[in-house]
Amino acid sequence: MLSLHKGQHAKDTRVVSGFKPGDRVRLLEATGLFDKEMATYSQDFFYTVTRQKGYRFAMEGKRRLHSPSEMLLVREVTTA
Repeated sequence: MLSLHKGQHAKDTRVVSGFKPGDRVRLLEATGLFDKEMATYSQDFFYTVTRQKGYRFAMEGKRRLHSPSEMLLVREVTTA
C-alpha cells in the first residue's frame, strides 16, 4: 500500500505497469451482449499511446480513454 505524505495527492503516486506514452498496442474489439467467444484484439491496426490520465490511457486517433485491460502491448511487428 502506498503511503501519502501531507499535501501529496493520490494521482501523483499512481503506478500502472506495462504501458507508457509511445507504446504501440492493440485494442480489445467489442463483442455482442451474449457472445461467448474469447477476447479478440484489433488485427489490422496498431494504436499509439499518447498520454495517461489516472489509470486510463489516450490513444492516437481515438476519443475515449482505455483501461489497461482493453489493451495488448505489441512487442515486435513482423510482416509475412
